[in-house]
Amino acid sequence: MGEFHIGNNKLRRAALAILSTLAIILFFTSTTANASTKTYRDHRDNATVTVHKKGSKVVSVIYQLKNTSKYKKHYQKRSKFYTKVSVINSKTAKLLRKNYKGTITFNRTMGYYGKSYANEQTTPVKGMTNDATDAIFMNVSYFGKNPSKYHNALLSFGYWWNVMDEAPKGNPEGNAVVMKNGRVSFSDNFYEKLPD
Repeated sequence: MGEFHIGNNKLRRAALAILSTLAIILFFTSTTANASTKTYRDHRDNATVTVHKKGSKVVSVIYQLKNTSKYKKHYQKRSKFYTKVSVINSKTAKLLRKNYKGTITFNRTMGYYGKSYANEQTTPVKGMTNDATDAIFMNVSYFGKNPSKYHNALLSFGYWWNVMDEAPKGNPEGNAVVMKNGRVSFSDNFYEKLPD
């Protein structure tokens, strides 16, 4: 009887171990299935947009330019940028911007400034409030409050190479629009339909 009881205990422990393992696998599978990441590339300037979703909702977007080979050598080093928007709720989002050195130049919740959507202009130098340098500037708008009013756009990004004098041809510029469903458009025409 004693041996049979010990055998039962071993079987019970083995069964519990298998069930625990299955539960862990199912948990990670359901969590992974609920989250998704997709990267889109703009062939005009090599910029990429990485969209992170949980279920059907966009939770964060990274817009960056690491490969600047499409631009003239004069611009290549200082055209690199990294911008991340993390959605807080339908009203607001947190915006992080790094310049070509990897220095954080903007890191706070987006403001409204009298508009019906959140909007910020980020600069290549922390604390800069005007166009005081030749480098990449960027406008970011978040339409989470009412995307349907803005052609179902959730976020828009537009960057340009600010110049103190007349802009030369071939200076860096680009844009990206992230839709409410997480898809990305690099169309200039669509971007121009949206407010700054």
